[in-house]
Amino acid sequence: MKLPKKIIQKYNQKDALLVISTYPKQGEIYSKDVDAVAPYTKNTILGIKKNNPTQKIVVLAPCIKATDSFSFYEEDGVLVVRCFQRNDVLSFANIIKLAKTFTAIASVLVAFEFSSFGDTKSTLALPFLLSALALMGKRLSLVLHQVVLDLSTLSGHIGVTKNGVKTKFMSWFLRKYYALLCAPVQSVIVLEDEIKKRLSSLVNAKKIHVSYHGVDASKAVKNADQEAARKKLGITNDEFVLVYFGYITWYKGADFFIEALKNKKQLGKKKLRVILAGGPSATQNQKVHYQKFFQKVAGLVAANKHVSLTGFVEEKDLKTYLAASDLLVFPYRTFMSSSGALATAFAFQKPFIVSEKLKKYFASHDMAALLSSLGISFTDISFALTEKSLWDRIQKVSQKEMYSKLLLLSRGIRQQRDFGVLAKQYSVIGAQVKRFTFSLPRLQLNYGDK
Repeated sequence: MKLPKKIIQKYNQKDALLVISTYPKQGEIYSKDVDAVAPYTKNTILGIKKNNPTQKIVVLAPCIKATDSFSFYEEDGVLVVRCFQRNDVLSFANIIKLAKTFTAIASVLVAFEFSSFGDTKSTLALPFLLSALALMGKRLSLVLHQVVLDLSTLSGHIGVTKNGVKTKFMSWFLRKYYALLCAPVQSVIVLEDEIKKRLSSLVNAKKIHVSYHGVDASKAVKNADQEAARKKLGITNDEFVLVYFGYITWYKGADFFIEALKNKKQLGKKKLRVILAGGPSATQNQKVHYQKFFQKVAGLVAANKHVSLTGFVEEKDLKTYLAASDLLVFPYRTFMSSSGALATAFAFQKPFIVSEKLKKYFASHDMAALLSSLGISFTDISFALTEKSLWDRIQKVSQKEMYSKLLLLSRGIRQQRDFGVLAKQYSVIGAQVKRFTFSLPRLQLNYGDK
């Protein structure tokens, strides 16, 4: 496993940044067979490069498939090296070797969510990998995409009994794990205010900084786009289209979404069409409990003619499905992390409603300020996880006045959390990254003043 000397010399600079993360396929941002961290990482890197084109960045990423071997390529002025395998702890040695190869690069950014690097063994090995990099003199920052302190809220997602002894032990162990994971790093970046609050009970709050989940505002939907998309999908003008967007998972409420709407065929004068725009989870699809869950969802879809399941939506088809929708629904059972699927809704400027479980997500000061400015309360955009509550909310937001406000809300969030806006902050970071301070307090955008 060797890189050409010319490539090493080109990127081995003291002000360069080494990124360790999952990453999309070459030429893509939203790829099949990778987790939700991958597009976030690439969008962030593109933002850095946009504001500082000379910034050298090296990404150490896992291979897309277990059968793939070591490879590298340059894309958008970034060196991407696929050097390790998920679920293969021994292949982590390749990360160490490459970190040693780039001797001049001291700054390392690691993006993590559970299952990104593999299952239990790989996850348990990660703190030791970070410690090894720290002992090499690397200055580490960790982007922590999710923080869950009580696994009973995720029982169906991870296949455990809600209040069982195993679940309680795992929750206790998880707290210890977060502390261990964050110990060797100098800065921990989380994507929402609530996530910082949770983590602050385990890690020094001065070490934790918030950078909101960016929105890929290169996406947009116009009225003409909706007409074309509906024609392409065979959707008529007398249909109201509800869309669940994202991986089909328990914690995102995919099964609840279908069961709550299976007897709903009409919304006012329009026929109801229900679409699940997503496919199996890239990190869970090998687990028996998940396979059973997905089979349940597939069975529910098959039993209801007005409900359809697309499978994974390729990047080229994203606009079609989201443009065709009238309303996006996010029936999450818990608030585990900032939602990439919800960020995509904002990117396409689509009206949306969410479950009450996401209340703390919308309590972030930028969200709260925007809701207030539009005269909208969280109650106006949320529902309890019951059939009646969901249907009542759909009926209310489909009315013209409220629907118009939802459009303004989505557009406002898109503008505030645009990766392009965040990139202006990252351009400042790029100049300081050699010291790896990242100037993180300055990374926090003061949206509330706008």
